[in-house]
This record gives sequence, structure tokens and C-alpha cells, in this order.
Amino acid sequence: NKNTYLFINQNFESISHLISKSKLFISCHGALTHIASCYNIEILDIIEQDKINHYQRITHHMKKYKSINRENFDKLSEYILKNT
Repeated sequence: NKNTYLFINQNFESISHLISKSKLFISCHGALTHIASCYNIEILDIIEQDKINHYQRITHHMKKYKSINRENFDKLSEYILKNT
């Protein structure tokens, strides 16, 4: 009973508004991850294992933040579906 939407060719303001109305934000780390944090949205951040120290330094202030390692899409999607 979960809904997923895919929006294509949206501007930054539209994407920020969509994030503000979300319950969960899943993405590879970037500016939108920080926007989700500003709105206190639960975040599942897909990161590179070899950059984990860097990400820990720039995400330690995020309250509803969880990271997962980037890997094979089948494994990654299975993990996401089981843990969200």
C-alpha cells in the first residue's frame, strides 16, 4: 500500500515543494538530501562506501538520516522495500 511517483523535468522550486510534502526521501546524496533534512523528512541516502567518512562529516546534524551503501540495483531495491 505504498505509492511512488516519478516526476520528470521539474524545476528546483517544484522539487523542493514535493520533498516538503513527502514522508520519506530516497536518493543518492546531494543538495536535495539537505532540503529533505531542512523539512525534517526521513532520509534514506544512497552513498559510496569509499566516501563514508566524508558523508558522516556533512550529515551528522541530520536527525532523520540513514545511509545505505550503493550496490547492485536488485540488492539495493530489495533492501529499500524491506526497510521502509
